[in-house]
Amino acid sequence: MNGSRSLGILLLGLLMAVPAAARVILVPTDEPTLERALRIAANRDTVQVGSGVFAGGITLPAGVTIRGVQGRTILEAPEEGPIVHVPQGGRGTELIGLVLSGGTVAVRLDRSSLSLEACELEGNTEAAVDAGPRTELSVDNCRFRLNDVGVRSGGLLYLVGCWIQANRVGVEFTGEDARVFRNRVTTNHVGIAVGDTSRVLLGGTRVFGNDLFANDSLTVAYSGADSLDAGWNFWGSLDCDAVAAQVSGPLRLFPLASLDRNETVASCP
Repeated sequence: MNGSRSLGILLLGLLMAVPAAARVILVPTDEPTLERALRIAANRDTVQVGSGVFAGGITLPAGVTIRGVQGRTILEAPEEGPIVHVPQGGRGTELIGLVLSGGTVAVRLDRSSLSLEACELEGNTEAAVDAGPRTELSVDNCRFRLNDVGVRSGGLLYLVGCWIQANRVGVEFTGEDARVFRNRVTTNHVGIAVGDTSRVLLGGTRVFGNDLFANDSLTVAYSGADSLDAGWNFWGSLDCDAVAAQVSGPLRLFPLASLDRNETVASCP
């Protein structure tokens, strides 16, 4: 009898330890608004939003994904505050396939982590993404256009495959460590601004090189003392003087690369 009771308690404990299956909550099919869907969403759930315009000013719970499907899913800017806020402790959150535009800040992170994928962020008057200290931000295949600052990060940053165009500052990084690979950063006033204590790998190999050109003032402005690794990037030219005019601070620029990475310049006189 005692053995059966102990076995029952053990089985109950095991069942309680198994995480609930992830759900997909459809908006507006299951819930009429994004806000109501997020109220019932739990860790590992996906809120799948159809095409149309939906109210922003939302807080993204930890472990929850918002995915836009079936066309353009637009999150409308609130009168105050960010379109999406990821608060402290919000780990494992994702935004995929959304349009976030016309706000002061589109996405704000506070001591949290976020994966941002295949999103469009345009016309935000302060920053498209504002990630403070002790944040982890991964941005993949997104477009940033006509923002005051495209990506502002004070934590860890992984930026890959993005088009960053016509912002006042494309990327502003003051955090601990950044990896910037295969992006196109062009026609901004300043392309990439890096703080004096930051570690950044900008390109570095043939596969990971960025296209960095035609920015109005500087393409890379770096205020640190240690050299920043910036080889294998295309700067709009293979001319050493033309490239040098686009950057400030100690950068390891070589090899300079052509747009297709087939031609390189290993050093300059």
